[in-house]
This record gives sequence, C-alpha cells and structure tokens, in this order.
Amino acid sequence: MRFIITAQSGQQDATKTAAPEPGFNEALFTAYMKFNEEMHRAGVLVASEGLNPGAGGARIELTNGKRQVVDGPFAESKELVGGFYIIEVDSLDEAIRWALRAPSGMGFDDVLEVRPLTGAGDLPPEILALIRSAAPAWSASWQRRSATPRNTICLWYDGAALDAARFYAATFPDSTVGHILHAPGDYPSGKQGDVLTVEFTVAGIPCLGLNGGPTFQHNEAFSFQIATDDQTETDRLWNAIVGNGGQESACGWCKDRWGVNWQITPRALTQAITDPDRAAARRAFEAMMTMQKIDIAAIEAARRGEAPAQR
Repeated sequence: MRFIITAQSGQQDATKTAAPEPGFNEALFTAYMKFNEEMHRAGVLVASEGLNPGAGGARIELTNGKRQVVDGPFAESKELVGGFYIIEVDSLDEAIRWALRAPSGMGFDDVLEVRPLTGAGDLPPEILALIRSAAPAWSASWQRRSATPRNTICLWYDGAALDAARFYAATFPDSTVGHILHAPGDYPSGKQGDVLTVEFTVAGIPCLGLNGGPTFQHNEAFSFQIATDDQTETDRLWNAIVGNGGQESACGWCKDRWGVNWQITPRALTQAITDPDRAAARRAFEAMMTMQKIDIAAIEAARRGEAPAQR
C-alpha cells in the first residue's frame, strides 16, 4: 500500500523566501536527510519532496464556474504544506510508525498527516473501465505503478537479497529497491523478522529477491543482458560487477558475487554481429569469441576487416 505523509504548519509565513535563515540548523537538517536515507535503505521510500514558500507560486481558484490564477503569497492560509513523503508499506500502522520516527523542529512539519493513496484495487470495475476508456495510456501506467506486476523475475539468494538489490540499484540506471518483507514467522532458512523477500527493479525490469537459503545456486542458464551505449559505460558496469567480488567470463559475460550472470553487451556488438554483410558479421563474431569484456573498437575494426589498433 502507498501512503502520503504531508508535513504541515500553521506557523510558517508564506511570504518568506526559500533561502535558509541565519538560524539554520545544519545538524537538524542532516537529521532529516538521514531519515530519508533510512527509509530509502529500508525500501519503503517512493518519493520525498519539499515545497518552496507560496510566494514563488500561484493558486488557481474557481470563481463563478471559471478557473482564475491568483498569485502568491497566500498569507491567509491557515495550514501550509511544507513537503511530503510517499512510502510503500504493508499497512497504515506501519506508515504511522515511520511518521513517528520523522525528525521535527524546522517549523514546517508541526503536523504530519498520513493518508493512503488511491490504487487500482480501491476502485470498482465500472470506474476502472471509465478510466481505461478515457485515458488508456495513462491508466496502463498508473495500474502498473499501483498493482503488483503480472510477471516478476524471482531470484534466489542465500540471505543476501537486500545487499544484492542495493548493489544493483547503485550500479544500473533505472534501478531501485522497493518493498522489503520481513518474515512473519520462522522458515527453513531463517527466523521471524529476517528479510524474506526484497522487491527491486533492474534496468526497468521488476524483480523479487528471495532469501531461500543455500539449497539452489545460480548458473548461466539465466542472465540479465544489459545494453550499453559506449565503451565507458561498458567498462563501468563490467568493473562494478567484477570489482565487487564478481568473476569474468567470456564474450561479454560476467558473474556477480551472488552468482547472478550478466551480459554487458554494447549496442555496437549487436549491430556488428547482425550486419547484413555476413562476412562482416562473421569477423565481428569471431573477434567477440576471443574476448572477456567487449572491446568496441576491436569489434568495429573486425567488422570493417581491419586489424585492431594496439593498446
């Protein structure tokens, strides 16, 4: 379930600028940032944003059936929203527990309000049908965000699912750590309260890490293939995986420290081995077969029928 926690204050002067006042408390500000970090590492934080004072904004009011722009500041406001968190947790009680841990003292969060966000599962079928009819592209995206994906890759780990998910999120673009499920009871490879599953996204692909114990091991029958745009990106991803306890293999394949296999595949390689000129494709393919990490310049030279430059 997703919840929004809004930070409100009836004290703030909406006419003030966003710059810190002389009394700005660096230690307190750091505490807020550490709270964000804690929620992110726990896999519950979806978004966190602060709002600038109303002086820099505008209000749209409905007057006699027409919308009209009213420029800020809005000093008459009794409750000003200073920012918000969006978190994904199992229940309202869990959302409240997170809100109770939030720092306070900067003047814009005297009141924290916790409210559930509307998801696809909250609406009756006839309303969902209207949404799909009126906004087909947006509704598909919204339902993907608010519902469990129909197809999720489940990866088995020996107690290290969260470490792996955090590494992938820090290494690959469009990758995040999502909800973390702590076991509600004892199970064969762990105890109540241990991390059982971790939802995460790798390069846009939804995954679930399962801490199932040492029984099953990864192998090359499954791998992620990551397309790279240039040698710099290829080197960065390869070095990140191998340098973090991983292992080099052949033809652009490598293995991370948890045994998951990766193909770091430059787009230039794919284009070369699918060249309509089959002789050029063969030369590029034969060059690839001699490599561990892919050398784009050598692949392109082979495609052209040239000797690779010496490095």
